[in-house]
Amino acid sequence: RRALLLRHAQDQEFHQSLLQDQLKDLHARAEVLRSSIAQTEHSVEEGSKSIRNAEQRMQRFGENPRLLKEKSRLEEELKSFQEELPPLQEELAEVDAAIRQKSEMLSAMLIDDDAD
Repeated sequence: RRALLLRHAQDQEFHQSLLQDQLKDLHARAEVLRSSIAQTEHSVEEGSKSIRNAEQRMQRFGENPRLLKEKSRLEEELKSFQEELPPLQEELAEVDAAIRQKSEMLSAMLIDDDAD
């Protein structure tokens, strides 16, 4: 009976440790994703400003091949940044959900330990 209880306690400790390690990894990934999202959102913002500036120059000075080429390049860059955002946001939502789930599991295990 004692050996069974000891085995159960060791299993609980192992699973708690595993969950803590997984949570640590998930939190690190979430921070990387948040940083990437912030940088990409900043790039979208800056790209939009640059396009508006190019459009204003074209209105002021008329269309010329260099300005048209610059505006086209800026629009392609902006499109690329805008396409990067949804997958990053989706992955962050998944990571945040996994963090909540594993945190709840760990809390339940710790509460169960306290009850023993």
